[in-house]
Amino acid sequence: MNELETGIPVRPTDGARSQDEPLRERAGSTLDAGKQKAKELASKAGDEAISRADGVRDDLHRKLTGMADRLDSLANEGDNQDFAGIARLGSRMMRRASGALEGQSAEDLLRRARSEMQERPVAVVVGMAALGFFAVRLLKD
Repeated sequence: MNELETGIPVRPTDGARSQDEPLRERAGSTLDAGKQKAKELASKAGDEAISRADGVRDDLHRKLTGMADRLDSLANEGDNQDFAGIARLGSRMMRRASGALEGQSAEDLLRRARSEMQERPVAVVVGMAALGFFAVRLLKD
């Protein structure tokens, strides 16, 4: 008689347990192989993300340098000394940001950004807001 016929749970005998052991071992090894494959895929995806981030970093470096050159040019062309001072300040900021990107890997920059955010979160937020405000003003003109 089985559990379906009697409604009473049937406990497996020692013989049935020993038959399940190979199945458990195979399931465990399959699980381990799946975990290893997931780790390999995650590592590959991480490497690809870092590679793409390095490309973005290089592009941003070029754009910041170009913006700094343009601001210097605007500062030298204009008659308005107030605007020229602001343009030069913006140019220095762009060159400083560009210099910070130069020669740094994406991993180094990410590590540095995390450290800065943990040490001085208010300064980071204020700096980002100021940079965003300046970028919007620059792009409007």
